[in-house]
Amino acid sequence: MSKLKVSGNASGTGVITLEAPNTNTDRTITLPDGDISLGVGIDDNATSTAITIDASENVGVGTLSPNYKLKIVGGADILNLENTSASSYEHLRFTVGSANARIIMTGESFGDANYGQGDLTLQTETSGGKIRFGTGASGVNKMIIGDDGISFNGDTAAANALDDYEEGTWTPALRGNVTAGNTTYVSRYGTYEKIGRTVHFRGTIHVNAQGTLNGLVYITGLPFTSQATQPTSSFYIGYASSLSITASESLTGTVQNNSTEGLLRVWNSSGGTSNFDDAELTDSAQLYFGGTYNVG
Repeated sequence: MSKLKVSGNASGTGVITLEAPNTNTDRTITLPDGDISLGVGIDDNATSTAITIDASENVGVGTLSPNYKLKIVGGADILNLENTSASSYEHLRFTVGSANARIIMTGESFGDANYGQGDLTLQTETSGGKIRFGTGASGVNKMIIGDDGISFNGDTAAANALDDYEEGTWTPALRGNVTAGNTTYVSRYGTYEKIGRTVHFRGTIHVNAQGTLNGLVYITGLPFTSQATQPTSSFYIGYASSLSITASESLTGTVQNNSTEGLLRVWNSSGGTSNFDDAELTDSAQLYFGGTYNVG
């Protein structure tokens, strides 16, 4: 029969020893000096238990059959990990295989100065680490978040990664290529979305007085500089009024390369377009327009 022995030593350390008969396999639990509270039940023979440790050294909480190194079975609020240090924002760290294979979960965003606002950050510890979202038994990657952006459906090419999304407003204006002019406006307004390298824009211009604008007419103020090489992007005019063009003509435009401007053009012959100039623009002219172009 095994014996349970409780003893102490000169340093004040308590020792609990389970002595196995006729063997050298005694097991000990060392208790440090000071108060200690044990509130754990361990049972390898009951029909229900608080904690189970099986022969494979698997630990089960709320289960008699842990088939993992740690298996927790329960209802709501199964696991609660708290870091109570006011100076440390790291709450949970997983290390797999090596120091470079880690996922760190924090209670605040590293890029946000407003610590303590309840943000949640999930990030890999080293540069180049990726967060992957997979589906199916084989864990097929459906979305990967990496240093180069977000990619989908297992695509690992950095050039295909979505690395930027932005939306906002811009202020369109008109200028002439000979004299930019001092055109005044009743109203003007523009909005855009930038997704990766692609910019979707739209705007309205209502002229009050053309002023000294002279030459070919450009719409200026696009929110991003367009790519420097071909192809040139075009944009459409959805509505126009008070222009000095004939009833059979229509307006269009092209975004110039390496610029934040679009040149207005007129469909005025069966052969194509010509440039729209100041003689065809009038006081009180109105334009509604939109288009898409790429940045460099």
